[in-house]
Amino acid sequence: MNVAKEYDSLVGQFMDFVMKANAKGIIVGLSGGIDSAVVATLAKNALGPHNVMSVYLPCCRRVNMDYSIEEKFDYNDARNLAKALEIDFRVLDLSATFATLCMGVNKCLSTAGENSFDAFGHISQLAQGNMAARLRMVSLYALKEDLNMLCAGTGNLSEIMLGYLTKYGDGGIDFEPLGAYYKTEVYEIASYLDIFSMSPNIMVKSPSARLWDGQTDEEDLGWSYDEIDRELESILRCGELCPPNYNEKLRNKLSKMIAKSEHKRNIPPVFKRLV
Repeated sequence: MNVAKEYDSLVGQFMDFVMKANAKGIIVGLSGGIDSAVVATLAKNALGPHNVMSVYLPCCRRVNMDYSIEEKFDYNDARNLAKALEIDFRVLDLSATFATLCMGVNKCLSTAGENSFDAFGHISQLAQGNMAARLRMVSLYALKEDLNMLCAGTGNLSEIMLGYLTKYGDGGIDFEPLGAYYKTEVYEIASYLDIFSMSPNIMVKSPSARLWDGQTDEEDLGWSYDEIDRELESILRCGELCPPNYNEKLRNKLSKMIAKSEHKRNIPPVFKRLV
């Protein structure tokens, strides 16, 4: 990948997309991770610092308790990057809202009878994580509406192909700047942007959507992004006819994930009229 050429193209597309939408700029959820850091930096370089709003959205499971170590690191990393970029940085703590929502859903489940998947009214860890992701996106859209801004996504090609995103959460955005780049390529772009000098920890910590404490992407997926991206590139290039680049077990898992998550990459189907 010629990173310099890709950078010029991305900056140009940022400017063109925002101009055609007649928007004032973009809003991005700045998580302290590599993807949102790259999106925020590209946006600032394309639109100028005054046309980019970054928002840190902690969503802790424990109300009135201190943030976890990971949350503290994420906050500092996001704040340091925003300060270096000289972009607007705001914090919207969703912990109390999230706790209230969880209690309401649990109460509803506990009264749903024996046919509910958990009659005791405890939603799963995964369901809670997806709910947090959707709550973050609801908040970003609420902020952007009256500001005439666009909500920039922070997903990459690896996540999109595997469906490793939350439908109507981080997948519910106005545009996806990094959607054509594998996760490993996002790191190449980040190096070109010199994000390490602005917030060093972003470049070295394990990727995580912070859906729950201690969660990391590669642990969830079972392989490193280097291994995953080699296999995804093979699948994307010539489908199942290409021999596996890493191993057959990984190829089979990725193929199943791609097929299972097809609905996340398409608009909801509309049933046909009889007449």
